[in-house]
Amino acid sequence: MAETQNNTSHAFVRIVVPETRTGGLTQSSYLRLGAYSHDEESLVTGLTTTASGTTYTTQNLGVLTYTDKDFQANVQGAALMLIGNGHTTEVTSGDAQYTLENGNYTLSAANDVTITADANGTGGSITLNGYAINQTANGPKSVLTIGNSQTQTVGSSEDFFFGTKFSLMIGAETDLNIIGKLEVVLGYWMEIGILPHVEIFFGSDNSLIFGNQFALQFGVYFKAVTGSYINTVIGNDVKTAITSAKVCQTTDFKSAPVSDLKIVGLNGTICQTKSEMIVSELKGAELSAKQKQLLSAVTDLEAKTSGFKTVTASSFLLL
Repeated sequence: MAETQNNTSHAFVRIVVPETRTGGLTQSSYLRLGAYSHDEESLVTGLTTTASGTTYTTQNLGVLTYTDKDFQANVQGAALMLIGNGHTTEVTSGDAQYTLENGNYTLSAANDVTITADANGTGGSITLNGYAINQTANGPKSVLTIGNSQTQTVGSSEDFFFGTKFSLMIGAETDLNIIGKLEVVLGYWMEIGILPHVEIFFGSDNSLIFGNQFALQFGVYFKAVTGSYINTVIGNDVKTAITSAKVCQTTDFKSAPVSDLKIVGLNGTICQTKSEMIVSELKGAELSAKQKQLLSAVTDLEAKTSGFKTVTASSFLLL
């Protein structure tokens, strides 16, 4: 059925193909050109769009197409569409699919682009698949994940940060490196910890420092070595302590080719056997006291000068 109305303000042409002779407009395939008719109220979409940030509500003038069945368009050539005042598409039931069998797909917007899944709380997800995915943000970038996050890279990965980086971890963190790790810091490096810090190495631990190293310890410092401990200082070695104790289970060897100087208040030694070999010795003391059960001395040449000397012995033998 075709209908034409020639009125200056309400001119239209419409074609109606009903399913049955008594069926209404909602049970038909409908095409109208021109003015809006009030009996089309059940045929229009009722959708709105925006133009320059302002909501645009249509007056339903122009072209109206409706069908209660399927709508198909088969264009063997190019399909060109120019829309001047907003575009809104809504699928009320079913899925939407756009396929390019051979070609590129370009989406360009002068302002914002919004892609939303799980809009109705149905647990929807967004999946991006491609041979190469490039992402560029020419301004701020914000990523919020409410749930678990997993990233897998089968290949090389590079991260570049030009600026300040702040990371906050509330929970435990595990970092497993199977091959090796190289970390280069070309500026200052500060690490602050409140809870205990534990490091376990099942191999060599090598440290090379070109510069000064300063460590300040408030508390107990305990170090245990089950193997050999070698400490080499090419320079001065200065130690300061309120109390110092050293326990050696077997042999304590000390070599000072130039000099060994000590300034002490009390120097006491308790030993089972003492052996000394001295090339030259110089002693000066205001008070000296010795107590020995047995003394054996062999001297090639001995010279003593005393202002006053007292010797008390039960027996005295000179050879």
